[in-house]
Amino acid sequence: LDIDRIKELRGLSQEGVISELTEGKSPLAYADPEQGGALVEKNAYLSGNVRRKLEAARGADAKSNIEALEAVQPEPWTSDKVTPKIGSTWIPAKVYADFVNHLLGVDNARVTFSSLTNNFQIYASDDGAAAQTQWGTPRMPAPQILQNMMNSKKVAVYEPADRDGGPYFNEAETDKALDKQKKLLEEFDTWIFRDADRRQALTQLFNDEFNVLVNRQHDGAHMKFPGKVPDEILAFRRGQTNAIWRGVVENFVLYDHAVGAGKTFVGIARAMERRRMGLSKK
Repeated sequence: LDIDRIKELRGLSQEGVISELTEGKSPLAYADPEQGGALVEKNAYLSGNVRRKLEAARGADAKSNIEALEAVQPEPWTSDKVTPKIGSTWIPAKVYADFVNHLLGVDNARVTFSSLTNNFQIYASDDGAAAQTQWGTPRMPAPQILQNMMNSKKVAVYEPADRDGGPYFNEAETDKALDKQKKLLEEFDTWIFRDADRRQALTQLFNDEFNVLVNRQHDGAHMKFPGKVPDEILAFRRGQTNAIWRGVVENFVLYDHAVGAGKTFVGIARAMERRRMGLSKK
């Protein structure tokens, strides 16, 4: 926002301009706490990561910002729309540790995640029937198979190198490990949302991490179109004024409207407005 230009056009002081832009039931701009209170045009402010912006507004106790941002928050996803995949980094390492404990029938398994290497590490016993028979094989116990799965690594068994070469791929043992991999995947899919508290916590976490973005809208309701014929002859529809405003604030735009939707008028009005504002010369 060019406050000095607005001051010149409106004949107001800077305080008057800021008041006009930010006050009323439908402000044209908001003071953004994340940018040190700089004024941001409303269509830009009420888009993007609106969940993060809402938290910042609450921290700054910006009541008008909070009210506007709460109104545009994405509809929360329910658990039936969330599919936790094994190895997903948004799932806490503690949840994976609980899964390993469930598999092995223990309570001391530990899982860590390094954001630097983007790798999981499982710390659990490889001994016992659960690790080597039920969910794994003696050559590749369940924790090793699971760790490979979580890190998107191929499950394969190799014989150690000897003086003749190697290591050597063991197809038979690999097939056994791959069978256990399928069982582990099925068990994870069944287990992950079986507990109601875990299902609720993971669904909320998914919403907080990913269901946070709103596409930018372009509200052209304020446009006056100097020189246009009266509305009794030709009145723009709301979608047309919004499309024209988008074409004003964005240098590049595609009007992929259906035939008969009025995009010819939109294109002409966009060209006229950009020329009138000095944004285009042709």
